[in-house]
Amino acid sequence: MEPLTLLSICTPWRQSHKWEVGEDGLVDYNGQRVTPRYVVENFENDYPTFTMVRAEVMERIDNPDPNASRSYTWVTLERFDLEN
Repeated sequence: MEPLTLLSICTPWRQSHKWEVGEDGLVDYNGQRVTPRYVVENFENDYPTFTMVRAEVMERIDNPDPNASRSYTWVTLERFDLEN
């Protein structure tokens, strides 16, 4: 399985807005390569109709449980504190 790291922002209206985090640690956000923290800090200003409920960077890894229904699982690398 190919490695995958995502920035995920959850809102009450949409389960998750997702951006792939590159090997350089940056995401493509509005045509710029920026840090996940930058996206979290600017998301509500850029998209005022959405309120963030949760924001985190997650990595997909092989599932250690051989009896699991999926061959992968997600681990949180960083969860951002939101000032809501």
